[in-house]
Amino acid sequence: MNLQLTAVLPHEMATVRALVQSAIRGGVVHTDEQEAFVMSEVDRALLFATQQRDHCIHLKCNAPAPDDSFPVGVILVKHFWNLTHLFVSPRYQRRGIGSMLLSSALSICRSHAPERRVKVHSSYFAVPFYEARGFKRNGLERDLPGGCVPLVYVFDEDPLPMP
Repeated sequence: MNLQLTAVLPHEMATVRALVQSAIRGGVVHTDEQEAFVMSEVDRALLFATQQRDHCIHLKCNAPAPDDSFPVGVILVKHFWNLTHLFVSPRYQRRGIGSMLLSSALSICRSHAPERRVKVHSSYFAVPFYEARGFKRNGLERDLPGGCVPLVYVFDEDPLPMP
């Protein structure tokens, strides 16, 4: 599968939001109230990405051809250290898209992160994904919809060199 990553453009926010919402419904939350809570956080992050484009990494991966007109994965890292979301459409999960998005974002963050680290508050579902890629638990979990497990990736402790 030949996939390419590109920056999310302001006019694509509604499409990105729909992707994130489908991914959240596909395994992160279980009730409408939980979905509303998570989507309010996503909306805040997307507003930041629209207004502060120079202070974040916001990448998307479109579907493979011939359906390459819609995104199937997205990552947003605010201030080059705060990974606010990484979502892949349930239909496209387990194909390396999340790993590719994360690897690309970390490559950019490596030279921009002020403390040489990237932090994320992961859902319970995604903790094994992040840990397999070198993130370590960093603090106490919070009981929020979908989970809130603090993890950190420290560049000086890279398990493997980034491309």
